[in-house]
Order: sequence, then C-alpha cells, then structure tokens
Amino acid sequence: MTFPLQHAPTARTVLYVEDCEVNAAIMKTLFDFHADWRLVIATDGRQALDLAGRLCPDLLLLDIQLPDCRGDDLLSRLQGLAGVGSVPAIAVTAERDFSIHGTGFDDVWQKPLDLQRVTARLNHWLPHQPSAGPLGRAAATHRATAAAAGLIGRRQRGRPSTIVQ
Repeated sequence: MTFPLQHAPTARTVLYVEDCEVNAAIMKTLFDFHADWRLVIATDGRQALDLAGRLCPDLLLLDIQLPDCRGDDLLSRLQGLAGVGSVPAIAVTAERDFSIHGTGFDDVWQKPLDLQRVTARLNHWLPHQPSAGPLGRAAATHRATAAAAGLIGRRQRGRPSTIVQ
C-alpha cells in the first residue's frame, strides 16, 4: 500500500513488509516527515513479491514472522527478482536470537523499535537529498521521532492509534 504523501521527484522507495498495523503506523509516521522517502507497505510475502517487482525499491524492511512465510525466506525470493537483487535489506524482528549471518540481511532492528536508532539507520541507508541541509535533516528527524513516540503514547493510554489498512 502506498501512502498519498507529497514526495520529491527523486524520492527513495522503501518496501516494508509488516503484518502488524501498529508497527506499520509507527513507521509511516517516521516517513511522514521525510519528503524524499516513500514508504510502501506489504502485509505478507505474496504481496511483497508482487510489489517489489514493480517498485524496484531502494531499501527492504522485512518482518521475520509473517503470516504466509518467514522474512528470511522471503528475502531470498525477493533477491531473485530483477532490480531487487542488490537492494539493501533490514530484518525487523522481535526474535531476540535472530542473527543475520548467512541470511543476506545487511542489518537487524529489534522490536520494539528504538525510534531514534531507526531514524538514524534510515538516514544511513537512505541519504537525504543535498538540498535538505543538516539543520533541515536534524529538525525532520526530531519531529519524526517525537511524532512516532506520541503515537506510541496514545496507544499505551488506550486511545486508538492510526490504523494502516
């Protein structure tokens, strides 16, 4: 699913494969503050394979426990697609003993996500356009982290959070 945001003409596309609506909403909130990043969410492996072939994403974020497959198995299938084979891939998992050794993943992010670390790592994998400038990037990072933290806070207080369909 693509979110209707205003993106720079050269926006970097991230395919996030995540079946948990709350986790997807948190990531969407982080991306809302970066016009040069475009987030596309797939909720299962089948949908991810369909989207990846058409999108040629710049980065893959894969949950490890998906409803129809494991993220590490999905990664090997995604890497076989034209235009996706050399795309950096990040494992996003709650599995504490998950190792990226021998899986093809370039990094692993543990759930629950550390929002400041995720934003820093996204900045590493998806460098901003030169026109953003260091102050603009810092402000966007701070706003994104604060907004996502607010989303989590609302959810923990029992109020409904943004639901991603």
